[in-house]
Amino acid sequence: MVPRKVRDDIQDNPTDVDDAPIDDQLDDAGVHIQPLATVIRGESKKIREDKSDNLSHFVEMAGVSLNEDELQEINAYFQIASAELRKLLRTPAMAESAMFVVPQTIGNILCCKCGILMVPNGANMCVTCLRSEIDITEGLRKRVIILHCPDCTSYLKPPSTWIEAQLESKELLKFCVDIQRNQHDKAKVRLVDAFFIWTEPHSKRIKVKLKIQKDVFNGTILEQSYVVEYVVQPHLCENCSRVQVNPDQWVAVVQLRQHVSHRRTFFFLEQLILKHGAAVLAIKIKQVDEGIDFFFAKRSYAMKFVEFIGKVVPLRTRYDRQLVSHDSKSNKYNYKYTFSVEICPICREDLICLPPKVASNLGNIGPL
Repeated sequence: MVPRKVRDDIQDNPTDVDDAPIDDQLDDAGVHIQPLATVIRGESKKIREDKSDNLSHFVEMAGVSLNEDELQEINAYFQIASAELRKLLRTPAMAESAMFVVPQTIGNILCCKCGILMVPNGANMCVTCLRSEIDITEGLRKRVIILHCPDCTSYLKPPSTWIEAQLESKELLKFCVDIQRNQHDKAKVRLVDAFFIWTEPHSKRIKVKLKIQKDVFNGTILEQSYVVEYVVQPHLCENCSRVQVNPDQWVAVVQLRQHVSHRRTFFFLEQLILKHGAAVLAIKIKQVDEGIDFFFAKRSYAMKFVEFIGKVVPLRTRYDRQLVSHDSKSNKYNYKYTFSVEICPICREDLICLPPKVASNLGNIGPL
C-alpha cells in the first residue's frame, strides 16, 4: 500500500519524477539515486505500456553501484510507485487530457416573430412568442365544485367514494389532481408539478397551481402553469346523514366489558384503537358502567372491530340478533346485531392465586 503522502504527490504531478517523494524514501534508506530520475523520466513510456517493472536496468543505465539488499529495497518502492502511476495513466481524466477535443458551439438564430436571438428549436420561435401563439391550458377547467362532509371531514370522489383528508394534506392534493386527470388525458398534456396556494380556511376555497407540459410543434415542448380553484360545498355523507336523521339508527353494536375495579385495560385499548383507526367507522361511541359501547352502520364493521380487539387482548364473545322488520313479499329481513365482548379480568402486575387442580395441570407450578 502506498503511503498517503506519496500517493497524493503522485496524483498532483505523476510525470514529475524529480519531485516525487520516492527519492525521499530512497534517501532515507541511505542511497542517493538522483541520477535515476532522468532515466525513469525518459523510460516512462515503458512503464505506461507495462513493459518494465524492474529497476535493475535503470540502475545499470545510471551507473549507480548497489548491493543486493539495497537493490531489493529500492525495487520494492519502485514497483509500488510504478503500479500507482499506471492506475493514474489509465483513468479517463488522464486519457482525456492527452486528447485534443475540438470545442463545439451552438449557433443562435433570430425569432421569426420578434427577432430576438434564441437557441434554435423546431418552431423557430422564442418561448414568449410560443406562449402568445399557443395556450396549452385551453379547454382545461379552472373552477371545480367539490362536496365536503363537515362531520367526518371527507370529500366526495365521484361517483360514490368519500375520502377523508385534512386541509393542505397529501391526500387532499392527490384528490384535487385526480379530478383534473381526465381533462389532462383528453388534452394530451403531462402533469409536472402541483402545489397548494394558501387561502383562508373559512373561505371555502382551495387553490392548486398545476404545471403541465405538451409537445406543441415539431418536437418543441412547451411548459405552462395555471391555477385551479376548487369551491367547497357542504354536503353530508351517507353515514353522517343517517346519524343526523336518527342517532339510534344503528345496525350493529359491540358491547365491550371488563369486570374489574380499574380501567387500565381500557386506557391501553384506547391508545391502540386510535393508533390503528379501528373505530373510525363507528357512528357512535357511548361510555357505560364497566365498559364502552361501539355502534356501527353495518354488521361487517362490527365483526372487523371485534376481530381487532381479539388480536390484542384475551376475550370471550357472544353474538345475538333481533328482528326489526320483515317484508314477506320480497323476503327481506332487517336485524339488529349485538356483540357482547368480555375482556379477561386479569391484567399486568396482578397477583393471581391458582387453584390446586389448575396448578397441577400446568406442570405443578406454584399457586401464586
